[in-house]
Amino acid sequence: MTFTFKNIFNQRVVAILLWSCLAISLSAPVAAEPGKYDVHLSWFIDMQQYESSAHGNLFCVQCHSSVEESSVHPDPTDITREAADFFDKESCSGSDCHETTLSDYEKGVHGRIRFQNQEKYANCIECHDPHTVTSSKANAPVTDGARGDRCRPVSENQILPDECGKDAGCLECHSASAAEGTTESSREAALCFNCHDQAGKYADQEAFRHIPVIDTSAYQATEHAGNRCTDCHISSATYGHINTVQSCETCHTPHNEGEIHDAHSSVDCRSCHLQGDITVDQEAGRISWQHKTTEGGTTNIHRLVDTEQEINCVRCHTKGNEFGASEMVLPVKSVICMTCHTATFTVSDPITLVTLIISLLIFAGLISLWLTAGTGPDSQESAISRIAKTFRAIVRVIFSRRMGTVLKAVLLDGLVQRKLFFQSKTRWLSHSLIFYSFLLRFGFGMTVLLISLFFPQWEVTRGLLDKNHPLGAFLFDLTGVLIIVGVGLTVSRKIASRKHQWPGLPRQEWLSISLMGGIILVGFVLEGVRIAMTIDSAGQQFAFLGYAISLIFNNLNGSAALYGYLWYLHAILTGAFIIWLPFSRMFHIVMAPIAIAINAAQDHNH
Repeated sequence: MTFTFKNIFNQRVVAILLWSCLAISLSAPVAAEPGKYDVHLSWFIDMQQYESSAHGNLFCVQCHSSVEESSVHPDPTDITREAADFFDKESCSGSDCHETTLSDYEKGVHGRIRFQNQEKYANCIECHDPHTVTSSKANAPVTDGARGDRCRPVSENQILPDECGKDAGCLECHSASAAEGTTESSREAALCFNCHDQAGKYADQEAFRHIPVIDTSAYQATEHAGNRCTDCHISSATYGHINTVQSCETCHTPHNEGEIHDAHSSVDCRSCHLQGDITVDQEAGRISWQHKTTEGGTTNIHRLVDTEQEINCVRCHTKGNEFGASEMVLPVKSVICMTCHTATFTVSDPITLVTLIISLLIFAGLISLWLTAGTGPDSQESAISRIAKTFRAIVRVIFSRRMGTVLKAVLLDGLVQRKLFFQSKTRWLSHSLIFYSFLLRFGFGMTVLLISLFFPQWEVTRGLLDKNHPLGAFLFDLTGVLIIVGVGLTVSRKIASRKHQWPGLPRQEWLSISLMGGIILVGFVLEGVRIAMTIDSAGQQFAFLGYAISLIFNNLNGSAALYGYLWYLHAILTGAFIIWLPFSRMFHIVMAPIAIAINAAQDHNH
């Protein structure tokens, strides 16, 4: 095909025409579908916007004449009606307003728009907010007769129109303000309490018994009394009176791991913090909340519960509960759980306290033995002098070229376990299955803990704290299985080595390996019981071994009672393992990196 100047010119003309049509179609006003409003009217009016709008010269009663004529305002029967019920084309096209709008509409014309589907343009409110609508003339200024100007006296003797006083009465409730403070919150509350006060004018009327009411005097003593009603009920001041409640986390930072416990990550905030009925939402996989109305019709929806008191925990943690909660109120996971779980820097239970006290005494004894070892009766070197000498030696190594050698040795021989690998592949495998699994669990748990402390508002934080999250569920089950395999290999190797043990050597030590195996096995049973008694979740199946064990307990009664006892057995075994560790051969887990670092520093000098 031969391209000529004429072809190129024609192509450009067609392109220009197409782009022009597209631009015109995009710039033309488009009405919303019936019932799908482009504007969102509120009962609170921004008077600055209103007075600069096309209707800025109108008083309230000129459009809202029915309010003035009504003997009841606000009328509860009007509260839930849509804006379209108040602003239609007939009411907007009176003799003093948009006279030609209705006749043009019948002809299929509205402004610059021509249409065939009259239903699409049946209601003004679907496109126009009457309190902010701009003039059809571009940049048209507000007229001199604007409502605000007529209500601002220029002299003491000026008589203001009656409508100014009526407007002032309307604006006592309906004026919007961006400011914060008790004045604004009280004004909003006064508007809402017209209907929702238990001592209000509608409370005793049979026709309005369905309206929830509150004890306003009790409400004033609550934590949220100084807030605007619309801070939480964000859509309540719109036409239709939609009760969309804002999430608590819009204002409040979610609890960290130490406060919420990972077991409560699927519990609605209000289930703990508000009085009311707690229910199980099986579809959402959450413990949810419903407000509770007393016999007199008063709702306690705004009454906060003192969650610091453990007595409130028995709302869920009670015998025969339906929430999948342990019958015992269990403490938060503490520092002794950090090796395997997302735990906390707390000492909140007697098992942890006893474990730490005994461990500190053992540690103090070991330090005392080290300070006195190798010194003769005539030695003048004190304990303090020995500690100072050790500290100076450590500092000299850290700030010297030897530090590179030390780090390399700790990495290769301590972390990668290079020497053990060359000595015995079997020992290296069993050791690695245990060591790296614990290291991975500890790293994951510590990472999640720190995220929950510093970034509790992140959505990912909530997922990582949830035991049923696929990542955490799979990781902890996989590492648990690997530890069991590693323990099994260690036990089989110990049994096999009995036949070739040299006489006079210490006998095999079984307590530490038994405690470790017990911790893991009880932990898996504990996980199975937890899955069996809690709400079903898709992520539970990623905890493949725990989920398989849960099938055993699914049809057994008493899981909620058993869970607490298993939890404490698991904790007792963990505490016993920590206390016994310095006396076991497994203490090399702690001492080996130190010995490797010291030997590397000494070898560097030679």
